[in-house]
Amino acid sequence: MSSDSSPAARRGTPDPRLPVRARQILRVRAVWIAPLVVGSVVLAVMTALYIGAVVDPLAHLHGLPVAVVNQDRGATVGSQHLDVGQQIQAGLLSSPAVSDRLHLEVTSLPEAEQEMGRDGLYATLVIPPTLTSSLLYVAGLGGPSATAGAAPQVEILINERAGTVGTSLATGVLQPALAVASHRIGGHLAALVPASSLTGATKVLLANPITVVITQYRPLPANSALGLSAFYVALLTLMCGFFGATIVNSVVDSALGYATNEMGPRWRQRQPVPINRWQTLQVKWAIVVVLTAVLTAVMLAIAAGPWAWTRLIQACCGSTRGCARPAWEPGRSRCSPWQAPTDS
Repeated sequence: MSSDSSPAARRGTPDPRLPVRARQILRVRAVWIAPLVVGSVVLAVMTALYIGAVVDPLAHLHGLPVAVVNQDRGATVGSQHLDVGQQIQAGLLSSPAVSDRLHLEVTSLPEAEQEMGRDGLYATLVIPPTLTSSLLYVAGLGGPSATAGAAPQVEILINERAGTVGTSLATGVLQPALAVASHRIGGHLAALVPASSLTGATKVLLANPITVVITQYRPLPANSALGLSAFYVALLTLMCGFFGATIVNSVVDSALGYATNEMGPRWRQRQPVPINRWQTLQVKWAIVVVLTAVLTAVMLAIAAGPWAWTRLIQACCGSTRGCARPAWEPGRSRCSPWQAPTDS
């Protein structure tokens, strides 16, 4: 066979039946403008919607539901009655930095827990009954109502089952506001302490007397992707439908001869089948129903793979009789498939 008949030679020699070359098409302005304009517009909209919303979420935060539970009973110093819990509650409700971003609901602890159980709240600020008396004890202003040994603290119950992003935003708003309130309350208490009793240790304690404790309400179970497993499964399910529709549309049209089957430089065009588009649509519907179910099943099987694999190994080891028991090594099961069973 001569060199002229080789595939390389055939690719290098223009086919007279196909005179149009790639450089001629690339010189056409419309070939460049359409994909560039459409692609740029679509990408700009997607970027504005997705990236713009997460770059600075606190700046765009409005109406995040958070509860305030004030259980503080207050205390009396001389002839003055103090209620620090009420001061904190009023300060949060009147602060634009808090009330503009969070939708604060003043309620009781059982009602707040019930609402968090329905994922209606992202967090709950709990002010304990002894907050004021604990602060007075720390400041050395304790009397009969002071509670010795109780640390002045407030608790933020976060509901990660409602969404970890929402709980992060809620604590990101509450913690700075509570820090400001703690400094102001400490300054107010320092003014009530007699100068002879205001020691250096007392000044340090009153500089920031209230501790903020963050506690998870009904912590997330293990292997839950920080509460985002349902989101990822839903997203992948949508992708299964998208990929299934794309695959079925391309394969069916190619098989019926109404689209080319391309693979790199190779392409194939079948003889068109005499079928109308309504019958073609029914074929695609039937295939896509089965295909998306299979794709979703594969996705769920892989998503549950680590859990299923662990249970399978445990079942195999538990059902194997006389399995050798060597010293355990990381990444190696006690009942490895290459170990021969011992004689019983």
